[in-house]
Amino acid sequence: MKNANLFLLLILFLVFSCSTEKFSIDNLKCEYKTNPVGIDIENPRFSWIMNSTQRGVSQTAYRIIVSSTKENCKQNLGDIWDSKKVVSENSNQIYFEGETLKSNSKYFWKVTVWNQDDIESTGVVNYWTTGFFNELNWKAKWIGLDKDVGDDDS
Repeated sequence: MKNANLFLLLILFLVFSCSTEKFSIDNLKCEYKTNPVGIDIENPRFSWIMNSTQRGVSQTAYRIIVSSTKENCKQNLGDIWDSKKVVSENSNQIYFEGETLKSNSKYFWKVTVWNQDDIESTGVVNYWTTGFFNELNWKAKWIGLDKDVGDDDS
């Protein structure tokens, strides 16, 4: 009888510990790339993959934080955008809905995901940089031969 109770407790422990198993958030992408440089999209799209060794684990909500510094992002300070907790199974083509992005700037982002048991997991901090959104941002002069140098068309 004592062994049967011990066996039952062991089974309950295993069942409970498996149901609260952590999962991971991997393959974070911005505009289908990991840490892209020079994107010219003013409302980039995010995606990620939720991984678990346990069967039947699914995403029920997410939260995206976008910050101007890595430190802010680590501390959940979304000074550029904080989507708050969004109840959704979507993890692909989630559009940025924050402040207007600046040309030639670096932004840091991460995502937190909740599963069906309301357990959360957060991915690593990633980044992207913006390119120039319009011609007015370009400050360079074209390289070329000046007309009055070397031209003898008089």
